[in-house]
Amino acid sequence: MNLELIDDATLEAIPDDDPGYAFVLFERACRISLLEAISATESSHLDQSLRLDYLHDVVAAAQHFDIPELKDFQLPHSGKFDYDAFEDFSRRVRFFSTHFRLTAKATRGNYSVELQGSHKDRIRTLVSHLKEAIDRSDLASGRKSILQRRILDFEKALEGKRLKFADAMMCLSLLGAGLYGVGEGAEGLSKLVHEITVAIGQSKEAEDSKIQLLPRPPLKPPVYLLQVTTDTGASGGTNKSRELDDEIPF
Repeated sequence: MNLELIDDATLEAIPDDDPGYAFVLFERACRISLLEAISATESSHLDQSLRLDYLHDVVAAAQHFDIPELKDFQLPHSGKFDYDAFEDFSRRVRFFSTHFRLTAKATRGNYSVELQGSHKDRIRTLVSHLKEAIDRSDLASGRKSILQRRILDFEKALEGKRLKFADAMMCLSLLGAGLYGVGEGAEGLSKLVHEITVAIGQSKEAEDSKIQLLPRPPLKPPVYLLQVTTDTGASGGTNKSRELDDEIPF
């Protein structure tokens, strides 16, 4: 059985700049295709063949993206499917993907900002003024087109839940470069770009200064451990703890 678990269009859409993220997306696409194919068959032989395809595809991706703990997984021979090995690999993949997603979520805030409502409205107003000012300017039509295109890119970046600093600063710096040396009226246009940058910074400052509303609860040992410790201390021996051990169902 030779089923493509990931098509060319999905593969093409996976970004190249972050190996961990690319692997997570690749594996997810393969897993979805695998589950759909398994649910559509009642043949145990085909089921095993599909799982082997998944293993080979994902291990190949792990080697390509240099994913630790996964790239060196020993692939089984085609005629010897080991369900336990498959489950072990699946758990390793799940661990990596979950760890990567949590880490990415934790660090994402350092390089992006969720714009405050008032700041977002002000930025949109400033962008609108900037577009109008460029339209009214004496700039050459080619230069106007370039600046308008860069403003459009910035507006698209604004639509996301969080604004990435890299995207915002790239757009604003290109706008600033495009306005450099324009002459009359350039100061007013540059001031609008500066005000947009200030509004983004104010949103980040407000976000970072927010008080944690829900304090982290203190960690406590499991109840049965507390109970064993208390009973042992009271009796001065280990007989009670042994009785408790017998009552624990594992």
